Amino acid sequence: MANNYALSRASIAIPFLDLLDYQNTEPNLALSPFDLDYKQLNTCEIYLPSYLMGGILDTTANLTGSNLIGVQAAESTNNAALHPTLIKRMGMHNSVVNFLVDLAQHSKLQGSHINLTMSYVDGTLRVMHASALSSSQRGFVHSHVYTTFRLIKLIQNFLGQDWKPDYISLAPRLKDTTALAKYTKLGRVLSGM
Repeated sequence: MANNYALSRASIAIPFLDLLDYQNTEPNLALSPFDLDYKQLNTCEIYLPSYLMGGILDTTANLTGSNLIGVQAAESTNNAALHPTLIKRMGMHNSVVNFLVDLAQHSKLQGSHINLTMSYVDGTLRVMHASALSSSQRGFVHSHVYTTFRLIKLIQNFLGQDWKPDYISLAPRLKDTTALAKYTKLGRVLSGM
């Protein structure tokens, strides 16, 4: 019987590993348990099982000692985590909605696990995402927070760096969301939603 695994672009780990490098910690420390090398990841052609990516993110968080590594990695100006086609397509749009629709249509370039949806309810655009990692898998929180804040960063490319969502609703249950509240207009972060 064949095993089926959701896949992620290996370069998604680069902003996380760059945080290690910034702290003068060898990025390969997070990769050695998985028999990978940092230089290998910097290509859009390598995909890894999502559960393995979760392990890399979790190991990186442990090595940095940061619970907010997903936010820190999302703030990176390094676009290596985005597929080159998505970077190129970003410049083709004059509105954030057109870009988000295009991103949703081409999200599989990031990996088979990406699921981006949108709805327009009562004058509010809601952008939702999900991944193949379950809440019990290593790296789930870091991955979910990273994707949420990376989407915010991408939207800011269209609406300006001062733009903030009204609120953020996260799937993982977080003990404390106060550090994330500053990234919202209303100072609201819901978790376990």
